[in-house]
Amino acid sequence: ATDRIVRREVSGGSTSVVRYGYSGGGDTSDFTLDANNNLIERTIPLLGGVLLTKRGGGGTWSYPNVHGDVMATADGAGAKQGATMSYDPYGQALGALPDNSAGNFDYGWLGRHQRGTEHEAGIATIEMGARQYVPGLGRFLEVDPVEGGSCNDYDYVCGDPVNGFDLDGTCFVFCPVVVVVAIPVGKIVAGAAVGSVIAGGVYLAKRAGRNDPHGDSGRRAKRLERDIQRAREQLERLNREGGSRRDKVRLRDKIDNLRRDAERARRGETHHRR
Repeated sequence: ATDRIVRREVSGGSTSVVRYGYSGGGDTSDFTLDANNNLIERTIPLLGGVLLTKRGGGGTWSYPNVHGDVMATADGAGAKQGATMSYDPYGQALGALPDNSAGNFDYGWLGRHQRGTEHEAGIATIEMGARQYVPGLGRFLEVDPVEGGSCNDYDYVCGDPVNGFDLDGTCFVFCPVVVVVAIPVGKIVAGAAVGSVIAGGVYLAKRAGRNDPHGDSGRRAKRLERDIQRAREQLERLNREGGSRRDKVRLRDKIDNLRRDAERARRGETHHRR
């Protein structure tokens, strides 16, 4: 796998080294070693998003909210440690960070997904796969490696960090969930409605009384069709130039999501946060 962190070194009065080991194909480490390759700790993701850090002196349990941010930690006996943690929408810690990984590199905002926050000597960056992200700015430090992965080369999920994710630092996604649908008076509808939204907010999929192809929904559908065409062209270019399988899969997923959004727009549905 690419974009893995394999070593962290802090220089100063003395040098400390931590090495990261992996047992799977992803970029989330499973254990850490010291400079002499002695085991320091193991990191175990559990069902429900809880993260367990096993150390020689005991364990640390990290509990996330629905967005995946670690809000509280407990020791091996289940006793809460320190205050409840909080973050602004872009991931900047509004207080202390959890201590659930070796050194000043811990899992806080998006900690469920093991996106590590580097906070050595006032540094505040989050390792987001292919790029480093600065929550204080809401921007990445490097150019997006995927063309069209967000609204510009440096922003984070088109300025919507509550509803969107870019865990790999390449292309933002939104999570599908069931939403409430408002139906015009006089309409009888059977079955359930599903829309697209996320942790931290609820979107209402409102159906217009009639589908106006020249109104907001029609314009949105046309814009989405253009986005689909651009994504297809990017995919064709990757196929010609021998792009990575990972990038191709992401583009196919992006095209599928855009198609669903375009179909909803053609039916006259819009999305509003409640």
